[in-house]
Amino acid sequence: MDRISICKALAKWNEIDPFLKGMELLPHGQTLNSDLYCQQLDRLKLVIDQKWPELANRRFVVSLQDNPRPHTSVVTRLNLWKLGWEGLMHPPYSQDLSPSDYLLFLVLQNFVSDEKLRSREDCENRLPDVFANKCQDFYARGIMKLPLKWQ
Repeated sequence: MDRISICKALAKWNEIDPFLKGMELLPHGQTLNSDLYCQQLDRLKLVIDQKWPELANRRFVVSLQDNPRPHTSVVTRLNLWKLGWEGLMHPPYSQDLSPSDYLLFLVLQNFVSDEKLRSREDCENRLPDVFANKCQDFYARGIMKLPLKWQ
């Protein structure tokens, strides 16, 4: 399967079941560590097994990892191996591998500059709306920009 086909499949999946619907906010004062990240990966594996068995039954899954310590620790790498996944690391500040992050962060930056959030509850209540208010074409265009960045 080539990269464009993968991006088209991702865009189609996002229409059916939006990726950001499963985002998780950490409790106030809690930071992401290797153990918590591994728990998140385990939950992701369960969701993949349930929703996309054709992906779960592949010989191996590649997970694109960025470089914070919880994502690169020995504990995390062992967990990825246990799940049957390969962690594909990319260099820090790589302009060619994280355009989707920049797309979403720009949306968040605009939201934060326009909104006054007075509490964590305000954030939890408003954050899902930020992404839900974007049309599916917004996400599809962002996903389809990936092959250009990969060249």
